Amino acid sequence: MPSTSSKRKTEDESLEVKVEQSSSKKLKMSKRDESSDESSSSDSEVESKSKSIKKSSKSEEKKSEKKSSSSKEDKEEEVKEETKEDIVLSPTEWRKKHNVLIEGKSQPNPFQKFTDYEFPRMFQHIFQGFTAPTVIQGQSWPIILGGNDLVGLAATGSGKTLAFLLPALLKIISLPKRPSYGATPLVLVMAPTRELAQQIEEVCKTSIRGTSIRQLCAYGGLGKIDQSRILRNGVDIVIGTPGRLNDLLRKHHLSSVQYLVLDEADRMLDMGFMPQIESLIDQIPKERQTLMFSATWPKEVKLLASKFLKDPIKITVGSQELTGSINVTQHIVNIDDLSDLQSDDLIYDEINKILTADPTNTVIVFCNEKYKCDDFQHYLSTQKNVKSIVLHSGKDQRMRESGLKLFRDHRIRILIATDVAARGLDIPSVKAVFNYRLPGNIEDYVHRIGRTGRAGKTGDAWSYVTTQTPNLRDLVKILQRTNQKIPDFLEKFAVHSRQGISRYGGGGRGGRGGGRSWGNNRNGGGGGGGSWGNRNGGGGGGNWGNNRNGGGGGGSWGNRNGGGGGYGNNGGSNWGSGNGGSEGSW
Repeated sequence: MPSTSSKRKTEDESLEVKVEQSSSKKLKMSKRDESSDESSSSDSEVESKSKSIKKSSKSEEKKSEKKSSSSKEDKEEEVKEETKEDIVLSPTEWRKKHNVLIEGKSQPNPFQKFTDYEFPRMFQHIFQGFTAPTVIQGQSWPIILGGNDLVGLAATGSGKTLAFLLPALLKIISLPKRPSYGATPLVLVMAPTRELAQQIEEVCKTSIRGTSIRQLCAYGGLGKIDQSRILRNGVDIVIGTPGRLNDLLRKHHLSSVQYLVLDEADRMLDMGFMPQIESLIDQIPKERQTLMFSATWPKEVKLLASKFLKDPIKITVGSQELTGSINVTQHIVNIDDLSDLQSDDLIYDEINKILTADPTNTVIVFCNEKYKCDDFQHYLSTQKNVKSIVLHSGKDQRMRESGLKLFRDHRIRILIATDVAARGLDIPSVKAVFNYRLPGNIEDYVHRIGRTGRAGKTGDAWSYVTTQTPNLRDLVKILQRTNQKIPDFLEKFAVHSRQGISRYGGGGRGGRGGGRSWGNNRNGGGGGGGSWGNRNGGGGGGNWGNNRNGGGGGGSWGNRNGGGGGYGNNGGSNWGSGNGGSEGSW
């Protein structure tokens, strides 16, 4: 007859089998423990153990069911979200959602998805990593592919390079096969700076990978002989700055160009490239497609469009008012009571926080003068033992390119630059921009902070001001338009702030009324010009007047093209606008 001990052992083993079958975690009782405890265990202990294990098993089952239910709900939510994304809006709804204004003879429906057009397989790799076209791409592509001329007004970092480049590539492959040697360019792209030209070139190189399309990027600082040789061998696309293009293409035919792009037209005009632009366009057939992109829409850009574009369709993304990116948080810091060294320490502390937060973060520090760039680099090196790259016009092309490569590769994570780098740089890792001091005009401020927060990412912009900083009233307006926090001290400073150089003329854009102090007010008109001169201004020239095409009383340093001004315009008889005052002196 089996002993009591054996009976209990059998019961325990039976219980263990049942528990293994019911518990989700397969809880097991150790046989060694069972064996050692058999002599002291009672029936009540076994029963208690059984209840405890069963309770644990039920609890685990409930948790598992709850988790499964929660997971199911999450999946249902994901499906709902995907369905939401797949919903295609009507053209009107889409434009309203993205704040797009379209004007012209037709209003093609936007491409809301990459599948809205049958792009060739050879270019499908361009879309990798993107879920949908950017707003400027979505509305530009149907217009350009329809053969229309286009004016596109959009902020920097909006994806406009691909907006004009992809249709150009489609045009090239649609044409009959071209000779392998000596083909003249079909596409000409003009950009204001070598940095922007290089950026367009990089996008182009990536896009034409695996095709037979050939391109050349031409800008100052590189040998003309090598660039001429590449042109002679034959290219499909030429990208470059107007100055170098004008020198280079003078000896080469542009009679094959069918597709012309003026990128950042406002900046090119600001830099005085109008003669070179006109010279180049005069060599291009009138039967062409012309596209013009600009961040702003001043009078000069309008005149350029009316002169060289034929019945263009104009699209505006966002407000036409000058404004900063909504993806950038703007911080304004008062350094009125700080020494230069204390100010530098303050800037460095913030830079250090950003760089230590993420090893992939990079920052750009903008200075108004070349020597300030060099000084701040020296400070970082000697005081903080930190490496940085300096980019300004005093550096030769080789140094600029090697420095930018180090910055792009994150080998050196601080770039110090003048406004030569404010446009054209498109580096996703730039987490923050620092304005060592505010620039001379508010437009450059907007373009500077546009180097971060690109392609939907977020960024920060730090600016350091004193009571003597110009443009603070305009800065307050920029902050208001982007719903940024405005410090109390800034509003007080702004009341007494002088306005800086503005290319839009006296009394604001389009210029009515008197010019602003330190104005260099281009296109200003009306009464009383501001000191440092009204260019294209009328009425009462200011000190250092340089009133080109202006009228009224002359100022010291002479009113060029102004009535009664210097430059030998006795009484406004020569170059003047009539009936001027007394002769001015240089």
